Formats: sequence, structure tokens, C-alpha cells
Amino acid sequence: MPGIGPSRRCYIPETKLSSSEKRAQNRLPIVACTVSGVRKTEMRELIIVIAALLCASASTASPVTPRPTKRVMITRIQRCEDMQHQFNHAISQHAKAKRAAEARALQKKAQRYCAGKRQAQGIRAYAEALKLLGVQPIDR
Repeated sequence: MPGIGPSRRCYIPETKLSSSEKRAQNRLPIVACTVSGVRKTEMRELIIVIAALLCASASTASPVTPRPTKRVMITRIQRCEDMQHQFNHAISQHAKAKRAAEARALQKKAQRYCAGKRQAQGIRAYAEALKLLGVQPIDR
């Protein structure tokens, strides 16, 4: 076997030997080996060394941090459109709310603001209308 000198023998139960080979091997001391011929104690030492190296390299290496996702800038016009869709969905679910009429009036005002060049006021009006319906405005 490779790695095993003539003064050692491995106990491998799967091996079929002739009677003369058995007698010759019976004269040598038994050493615990794996099938590849490496002693189990050597294998354990190798595993311990590899584990120690992995631990040492893990402690000295800088931790991997995920890259921050790039936030896409949303324009006020897009924000107005998002708020309008959210309001349309909310009004269909809360049409019978106590303050639905006030919310619709604010929606019309918000549409006028967003159509002009006053999107920030339109966004605030949509947010107020959604709050009147009891809905939290979505913030992206």
C-alpha cells in the first residue's frame, strides 16, 4: 500500500488475501489505517491543522459586507402618479368612510397641483386625503 512501509500493515476487512499472504502479514504489527493508507491519527492531525488555518484566516479577513443597493431617485411627477394610484385603490375600498367626500375634494385639489408645477403641494394633498380615509401613504 502506498505510504505504508514493510514494518506496518493495515487492517482492511474488504481485502481478500491468500493464506500465505495472511501468514506473512500476521508477523507485522497492525496499525489503524484508512483505505488510502494514511493513518487515522495523521488524518486527524491534518484536519486539526486545516481547521486552525481556516479559523485564523477567517478572523484576520475583513468581513464581507453586501453592497448597498442603489436607490433610484423618484421624481415628484412619479410620486404624484403613485399617490394617485394609491388613492384610487383606497377610495374604492373605503368609499363609505365618514370623510370620503372631504378626501375626494382633496384629491381634486391634488390633481390640479400635480398637473401644474406644484407637485410637492399635490403630494401633500394626496397624503392628507389618504389619511382622511384611514390609509397610510406609501413612501418609497
